Amino acid sequence: SRRVMETRFQKLIGRTPHEEILRVQLERARSLLTETDLPLALVAEKAGFSHAEYLSVVFKKHLGMPPSRYRSTNRH
Repeated sequence: SRRVMETRFQKLIGRTPHEEILRVQLERARSLLTETDLPLALVAEKAGFSHAEYLSVVFKKHLGMPPSRYRSTNRH
């Protein structure tokens, strides 16, 4: 069942499936922000977010700053 899978996943990985998906999406967004000049809408799309606004909200909640500030302070 779904619940059993989620419980086993969390026990093995230490995060829920949703948390792991979000972690991977945010990591991809961080990489795109620092390594490309893509607009935020394309970064969101390529990282698996349905909307740039949602990416911005999640990004700020988890990383403490908006994507634009992250990009400007973490350029390679």
